[in-house]
Amino acid sequence: MSWIVAPILVGLAGLVVLGVLALRALRAGLALRREVDRTQGRLEPVRILFGDHTGEIRPPRG
Repeated sequence: MSWIVAPILVGLAGLVVLGVLALRALRAGLALRREVDRTQGRLEPVRILFGDHTGEIRPPRG
């Protein structure tokens, strides 16, 4: 009977590890999103100052 329970417990432990890693990845993604929003907010006055309102990346001419 313990041979039946052991693989089930190992599988559940693996799911718990994957769940914890998924939560960490989600938190990191949310932190990155906040950082990008903060950086865009800080760069917007510079874009307006130099007349670039599009926010698109343009290849160099030449």
